[in-house]
Amino acid sequence: MPRKATNAPAGRPRVHDRPVVLAAVCERIMAGELIEDAAKAEGVNAATIRKWVTADPSTLGTMYAQAREASADALEQKAILVAEMATNETVQQSRLMVDTYKWAAAKRHPKRYGDKLDVTSEGKGLAGLLAVAKSVDADA
Repeated sequence: MPRKATNAPAGRPRVHDRPVVLAAVCERIMAGELIEDAAKAEGVNAATIRKWVTADPSTLGTMYAQAREASADALEQKAILVAEMATNETVQQSRLMVDTYKWAAAKRHPKRYGDKLDVTSEGKGLAGLLAVAKSVDADA
């Protein structure tokens, strides 16, 4: 039975220098590229990058997490450019793009771009909230 033709070269799979390849992929991610596009440009699969990150969370995982956080800044810049370039004819499409960039930035760097919830008690902080809770318990 004949073998199926594949695009993969015959022989042993390539051995990648993980830190070097991941550093290049992270540079591309920080510039705003998607992981799939960045990995493909560096000759690896995005799933391979995710496996490397999972296998070495202290070094490679930290590098990847920092790249994703930094990519939020690139997405912010893209959102601003799209908003500035919007015309009356493209306002709906531009709004969708800006909202998508904002959502992605919030997911990648929630401390900076995520929705902020005020969980304090009238600006008193946690100590004020505990004092209010104790006074309610004392009155009951």
